[in-house]
Order: sequence, then structure tokens, then C-alpha cells
Amino acid sequence: MEAHDGLSAAIAERAGFKGLWASGLSIACSLGYRDANEASWSQLVDVVERIVDSTELPVLVDGDGGFGNFNNARLLARKLRQVALEDSCFPKMNSLVGDRHPLADIDEFSGRLRAVKDTVADDLVLVARIEALIGGHGMDEAILRAHRSCASE
Repeated sequence: MEAHDGLSAAIAERAGFKGLWASGLSIACSLGYRDANEASWSQLVDVVERIVDSTELPVLVDGDGGFGNFNNARLLARKLRQVALEDSCFPKMNSLVGDRHPLADIDEFSGRLRAVKDTVADDLVLVARIEALIGGHGMDEAILRAHRSCASE
């Protein structure tokens, strides 16, 4: 279940959900921002800390594109431990806006994933989210990006 603050996390746990998704869109909106990396990674971490403190449920965090290059992604991962990174450019544009939006270079995205795994490999749940289909780039590009993301293991 999606949670964007401590109260929504506690409600989801009480309702019987077994895990939480800390959505970048919902967190940004709850802070009064657009889903365009206007909230900083440290603001995201502060909100996630409140979510984690409010529940015993596991929390998978929407880390957008890692908030910059591999160094930013590494800092984010150190704080969060469970993160989903997408292959969007920084700053990101919400996936549902427009017909086609730019994606990060495949090697740069794979580098972000490697940096995150190298930083907290033993304690990390990492989900690589490929945006090619929703971004209008087609199935071939999505498959290529998925294979390259797996190769960064």
C-alpha cells in the first residue's frame, strides 16, 4: 500500500497491508511540490524516516532516478536500504506527462545501479524500474535497458 507520511503508514498497517510503497509522487505532493525532483533527496529521507518510525512494515522507497549521478544515488541508498531507481534523467519529469520523455544514458543508469549495490549490497533491496515503455521509447528499448540493468549485478 502507498504511504506518504507516518499517518498513512500507520493506517495501512492497521488495515492489514503487509508492505508499503513510499511513492515519490505522493511524497512530493504532500510536501507541496510537483513530481519533478523539486523535493530534495534529504527531504525524501526525512519523510521516509517518519514512515518507518510509524510502522513495523517493510517500506520500498521510490528513489526516482537517484537524484543525480551515481554519487547521489549512493548517498540515497545509504539512508534508505530499500529503494527503486528508474532510468529517468535528472531532474525527472513525471512518467505520465507528455508523449515521450528523455531517459538516462544506459551506461550512466547501470553505473548508478552498480554504485548503489556496491554501497549497501548486504542490506539492500534494489528495484530497477525501466521507463522506456511509458516514456514512448518502445519495446526494443525497454528490453535493451532491462538486460543492461541486469548486467550491472
